[in-house]
Amino acid sequence: MTDQRGVGCPRVGQMWRMLAKRPVGLEIHRGVEASIGLALVILPLVLGFAPGSPFAISVEAVFVGIVLGFVLASLGLVGSRRGDALGPSLHRAIDIGAAVALILAALLFAAFGATRADAVIFALAAFPYALLVLFTRYESAGPDEAATTVSEEPVP
Repeated sequence: MTDQRGVGCPRVGQMWRMLAKRPVGLEIHRGVEASIGLALVILPLVLGFAPGSPFAISVEAVFVGIVLGFVLASLGLVGSRRGDALGPSLHRAIDIGAAVALILAALLFAAFGATRADAVIFALAAFPYALLVLFTRYESAGPDEAATTVSEEPVP
């Protein structure tokens, strides 16, 4: 990329190098993943039972949203700091599958859904989740010594 003078912009190059290193750690990833999953569980329930509303979604979208939301929320909550509950490589494989499922749900509900809200709810979840999967560094953080160390001093 170049600026107005035709000179290369170093900030853009630095940004791409940073994104290539996958700046999102697995702990942050798990928190965002659980939040997206909980939103997918709650939003279809809230929006799905408002007949006549422009935000009303079909029963099928409610069901798919709850199932996919439960999968994402449980993925985000099952991991531990050491990565022994779910290994990083398995987590990444499941994340890629979940991102593809969200994208397919958005496309299928856009093509065959009863309302636009059916597709919009999945597209709004698929876009940030796909970015999250793309920029996550799937490495085990190892034990956090500061969080697990017990002091030998008596408590006053």
